[in-house]
Amino acid sequence: MAEETTGNLSPEEVAAQETEQKNQNQAEAFKRLQEDKDKLQKEKLDLEEKVKQNAKTPEELEKEKLAKPEKADLETLKKEVKEELKADQERESKVSEVLTKYPQLQEHKETIEKFLSDESRQNIPADEVVAGAIGIDALLKAGADMGAEAITAATNSKTGAGNSEQHVQTEQEKTEQRHLDSLPDEFKS
Repeated sequence: MAEETTGNLSPEEVAAQETEQKNQNQAEAFKRLQEDKDKLQKEKLDLEEKVKQNAKTPEELEKEKLAKPEKADLETLKKEVKEELKADQERESKVSEVLTKYPQLQEHKETIEKFLSDESRQNIPADEVVAGAIGIDALLKAGADMGAEAITAATNSKTGAGNSEQHVQTEQEKTEQRHLDSLPDEFKS
């Protein structure tokens, strides 16, 4: 078969025309895309400028929010305040309960309050938090003071000669006492 021709053009010329047409189409598409890109870039810059003009600092936004609190915000604030007051009352009652029970710990009141107010210790019993707050040395000292007070109170409350002191008897004294106890009443003096 002979070479195919389109009109008077040779296949090489047709291929060249097709290539040229493709290049033109690509150039036009690229030009449209570039124009769209430029247009979008301009719109983006305009929007950024508007945002900068209308932008408020975080402080301004906070002031605005506080100046016009919404009803939901007011309800939330009320709940938070109530919860905080309740927590403060519970903490105060725990502190006063512990200090009533152990007045020797009065000097550690601030430390105890500080430890009880820490949220990480909310679910721990108050006695354990107090023990952690004042430390082992203070606990031992308080225990020793309480023991000394108890001994003093017990000693002071005894009445009568037989209860005032404990007398440890020797074996000989015990034996003599048994003999005296076994004698009839008429021989006892």
